[in-house]
Amino acid sequence: MAQAAAAASARGKRILVVDDEEGMRDMLRALLSKAGYAVTDAANGRAALSRLDDGDIDIVLADVRMPDLDGLGLLKKISESKAPVTVIMMSAFVDLDTAIAALKAGAADYVSKPFRTDEVLLKIRMAQERVRLAEERERLRTENARLRG
Repeated sequence: MAQAAAAASARGKRILVVDDEEGMRDMLRALLSKAGYAVTDAANGRAALSRLDDGDIDIVLADVRMPDLDGLGLLKKISESKAPVTVIMMSAFVDLDTAIAALKAGAADYVSKPFRTDEVLLKIRMAQERVRLAEERERLRTENARLRG
């Protein structure tokens, strides 16, 4: 039953996995595809920005340390663009300052590598739920304002 609920929340959601390690991208692509997500990937932040230009990405799962444009730089560019994209950062280097900086810059969450697969799926579902609640709150505010005249 829990798997059915997870698959339902994943249906139609597109995730962009951004990591310079091909093995990590492959593992996450397999995991997320099996969970029902449509997955695409990029090897660095610059390539990720090109994929984001298509406008069909809902969630970005990005490594912090990458060549060319790192994860924090990518997060900053996404935040500046005001794109409705949820970003979850991940890193093999546990650094509290970096995690705090990522969250302050707009990341929805932060995952330390190595991670358990169920942890990643849970963080994605939690981020989706926060987005859904924010959208519902905005819809209710709009409806309330309309009713008040």
